[in-house]
Amino acid sequence: MRAVYESKGITLKDLCKRVRLAHSTVSGIVDRLQARGLLERKPSDEDRRYTIIAISPMVSQWMATHAPQLAAAPLQSALNQATSDEKEAILRGVATLLRLLEAAQAGAGDHPTRDPQPSQPSV
Repeated sequence: MRAVYESKGITLKDLCKRVRLAHSTVSGIVDRLQARGLLERKPSDEDRRYTIIAISPMVSQWMATHAPQLAAAPLQSALNQATSDEKEAILRGVATLLRLLEAAQAGAGDHPTRDPQPSQPSV
């Protein structure tokens, strides 16, 4: 499902390569997921000889509304257990990471685009 979701539509041949499974195995899985309404097969717009496998609208809606919450749950749980000092250290680390990412994106090297709180040296 993840391979199909991330591809925004994929041929069976490409899906087999991506998941590194035999054509017959992947075809059977796609058949079962299609029967449950989780995947759809559509003719390719570019070449009608090919079929594109895509997620169904139901899955697309679920991924947009529920998946982000599920992905964030372990992080939220860990942060809920952190002490105040640990949370402050995490915030300083995130601010430092943001500064470094912005500098790298700007091509500025060591010239930060923000002035975050000072970070602690790594151990």
